[in-house]
Amino acid sequence: MSLIYPDTGVLLALAQGDGRWHAAAVATLGSADVRIVTSDMIWLEVLPSTHGPRGAVLRDIYAAVFQRASLHHAVDVRTLRLARSIAESSPVGGADAIHAAAALLAGAAEFVTTEAETKPLHAALPRHGLRVRRLGVP
Repeated sequence: MSLIYPDTGVLLALAQGDGRWHAAAVATLGSADVRIVTSDMIWLEVLPSTHGPRGAVLRDIYAAVFQRASLHHAVDVRTLRLARSIAESSPVGGADAIHAAAALLAGAAEFVTTEAETKPLHAALPRHGLRVRRLGVP
């Protein structure tokens, strides 16, 4: 059983209810073969979407993912220091660096993202020991 860290795009895809990424998000987050790691950073990034007309529905969807999670990583100073190190050593943006640091410190084996393979995190995170997989791509 693999420990995965889904980035925010995966939860947003799940919440869409349809579209290009929805089925892949359902399959990934609902798989019996994975354990999920969440973090404060994921919650902070999805939270704004819960203030619109579908707010209550979205809160329920996100809460279900957080409840299913085997582990929750609280972002702390150690996380931010590692994120800074990741950002200093590669062109990974700040939010992605925090996600990566949370995933690494929680012991995740895989970082699942909706980001295109051309984005810097696909090349940078494996150098830090974290496999990156684009949602819907085996």
